[in-house]
Amino acid sequence: MKTTIYIFFLILAVGIGFFAARWSAAQPANLSSNKESAATQNNLGMDELVQLLSNLQETKQTNTSKLFSSYLNASLTMQHLGDISTTLITLKFLREGRTNEAIDLLDGQLDSDIIAFAASYRDLTTSQRGKINLKILQQCYDYRSKFPHKWPDHPEMDGYLTNAFNLLNEQGR
Repeated sequence: MKTTIYIFFLILAVGIGFFAARWSAAQPANLSSNKESAATQNNLGMDELVQLLSNLQETKQTNTSKLFSSYLNASLTMQHLGDISTTLITLKFLREGRTNEAIDLLDGQLDSDIIAFAASYRDLTTSQRGKINLKILQQCYDYRSKFPHKWPDHPEMDGYLTNAFNLLNEQGR
């Protein structure tokens, strides 16, 4: 059982390290200077995960721990698959000179990520929210104001985005 837990933590650490490295690499240069703030935000999810796993171990809930490990692995696998798919098709579009399609795909991905972030953010406790800097959401709002993206087949997306950007007003930004 201990071997399974150690393997789980190893896989988890590699996965989180991958996401942290990917997130850091994707940040504009002017954001990377605030490393302490980024470290705090990156640790928010990890802190919650450590608490959960510690609780499962302390209460000897090995079946729940295994189920959670299985869920986390499946979730990460599907996320990676989606990322690979988006990256692959974007690269194909760019190499074929189809920049408008690549931009449209990335704009759609950005909108989806903004909406998902807002939904997750709203489920955080007040304490957790206080640890999250919404500066990148403000940058997304500024970008979206300069480069609007329409969803002809899904007009409700505009409302979802507006709702997501309302977080900026709620936080007094």
